[in-house]
Amino acid sequence: MKKVLALLLSAAMVLSMAGCGGGKDARTIYDEASKKTSELKDMDLTTNVAMTMSQGDQTIDVTTAMDIQMTGANTEDMRYLATGKTSMAGQDIDMWAYYNNADEVELFVNGKSQGIRTKGKDDFHVMWRVKYEPGVVRAVSRRNGKTVLEREIRTAGEPAQIRLTADRSEIKSDGKDLIFISVEILDKDGNLCPNADNQVMFDD
Repeated sequence: MKKVLALLLSAAMVLSMAGCGGGKDARTIYDEASKKTSELKDMDLTTNVAMTMSQGDQTIDVTTAMDIQMTGANTEDMRYLATGKTSMAGQDIDMWAYYNNADEVELFVNGKSQGIRTKGKDDFHVMWRVKYEPGVVRAVSRRNGKTVLEREIRTAGEPAQIRLTADRSEIKSDGKDLIFISVEILDKDGNLCPNADNQVMFDD
């Protein structure tokens, strides 16, 4: 709810600033935006946001497109639907691999080798800096030249299903025992959607 109201307020502030003609202070713009927000009933908003995220000497450019549809704003019957898509295509990203009981790891992006890495004496992982592209990433660890383990991750599609995983299969019927259930959002092929923000509700 807070995110929606913040988006509403931001949109209203843009409308206010667009029509202010200059000369208005920040407080006046905010008050006018608040008034416009309180008067909103229905909304169909499309936003495109470009941002740069930084950590140390690394930066990633991210673009996000979002569509928001709302009815009954500022009422108890308010309903909204927000969908979005984030893209990092072509950006440099770091891929890490942690491993033991192996001499080396080779990384493949969509079938193309990104090179072989070997840990130093005090290292816990190896790293590749690659261009992001949708598809399949595969890590192959080897020992004495022989493959000992392979792991593969795929770019997820749109959220399509929910997976519930219990931390154990049995529970005591004493009214005190607990069981923890992990909730994951998957695409139609069973790939985890790491950026999914779907609201999941449970009824007792």
